[in-house]
Formats: sequence, C-alpha cells, structure tokens
Amino acid sequence: MLAQSALKGTRSKERPSFSSRVNRKLEEFYRRAAIEFFRNSRVPRRYVGPFLISCPEAYTGLENPWMYVGQEPCGWKRLKGPAEVVDLMELHASFMKDPGKLVRTPFWSFGYALDTELNPDGPKRSFIWSNISRIGKAGKAGRVYNDELDFWSKHRLLAAEVKLLSPKVVVFVTGPNYDDLLEREFPGIELPRLSLSRPIAKLSHQELPDLTFRSYHPAYLRRKQRKQCVIDFVVRRTQKN
Repeated sequence: MLAQSALKGTRSKERPSFSSRVNRKLEEFYRRAAIEFFRNSRVPRRYVGPFLISCPEAYTGLENPWMYVGQEPCGWKRLKGPAEVVDLMELHASFMKDPGKLVRTPFWSFGYALDTELNPDGPKRSFIWSNISRIGKAGKAGRVYNDELDFWSKHRLLAAEVKLLSPKVVVFVTGPNYDDLLEREFPGIELPRLSLSRPIAKLSHQELPDLTFRSYHPAYLRRKQRKQCVIDFVVRRTQKN
C-alpha cells in the first residue's frame, strides 16, 4: 500500500526513501485537487480518471530516470471521491509491475523498448508513466470533450509531477492532436511540427528537463515504420548529454 509504506517510513528512524517521499507529496497534491473538484463536480460514469501516478521504488536506481507521457487513460478506474486517491495511485503502481497482455500493445512495446535502450542495466519497469489528458473514456480509447478536462488542465497535474519527480528525460508520444493540452500544461511552450521525415522533435520549456521530446503515438509510428528511428534519436541525444 502506497499510503501505508509512506507512513511507515516517516515513523522509522531511517529517512524515508525518495519514492515514499514523492508518493506522499503526490497524494497530498492529488487529494487537495480532488477535494476542490468534488465540491461541485463528479466524473461522469461514461468516463474514467483522473489519471493519478505513483513513483516506483527503483526509479532512482535508473541510469536515466525518465517519464513516458501518453494521451489519456483507457479502461481505468473512475474516482468517486477524495478518499479514493490512494486507490488510483495504487492501481498505477500495480499496473506498472504487471501490465498483463497490454505489454504487447504498440504503446507499451515502444515504452519498454526505449527503456531497455536508456537503461540496459535496469531496474525494469521503473520509469514513470503519465498522460497529458487526465480523463478518458470507459472501455475504449479516444479523447473526451474539453469540458471534462478543464478542471484537471487548470491544476496542471503533469507539471507538478515533473517537478516532484525530476526526470532526466521526458518523452511525449501524444502526437499533434493533443497540442492544446500541452500548451495549457506548459504555457508558452513551442511545439515544432512533426512529419514522417521528422517524427520526433526536442521541446524546450523552463518547467521541463533539457532532454524533453515529442513524437507521434506508437501505434502510428509502428504503422509508418518509424518506431526505431524515434528510439534511436532519444537515445543518441541522451548519451550526448
């Protein structure tokens, strides 16, 4: 249990681990946002989220700690009240340990392949997975209406996660159709145009690490046979840094 391990760490004479400290801060941040949200709103039954993350214990053991940012959650859990914040964080932690059959999907195939290149010595499945859109559809993929995203975009959950986790590398595989959410999350960010001849671009923003990149969704990269060139681009830039 995330909350229990964090509490246990604070009671011990030993200093809590980085992941315990970050998970406690994430929980506090998410809970404040959830309390405000549930004063006047609810997540509709046809949607899931908000998507809340956790920090793996072995994250700091990575040679290149990194964050993998997708589009939106799909087939996730719906938050019914602030008391369930920890439940959604634990769902994230459990999924990262064992994604089941989804390990073969284009999204996770790309993520694990990139992680192997960035961190050949492991520990495996210790990077951070997040999403630019915090609300998704129940049972199917696809972006939801902006009205359902406004509250969470305003609270800039992803920017807060980046600040707390301090990844060395951030890789957005959101494609061009989520640029408006990126611009709301990181005001003033410049987003170079993507194309098949240039399927990945480096991003610059004061709230993001120097090694921040944006590309297409891995399903598109697979169809267009651009997956490996994108992975190679990120790895080369990381090795030079």
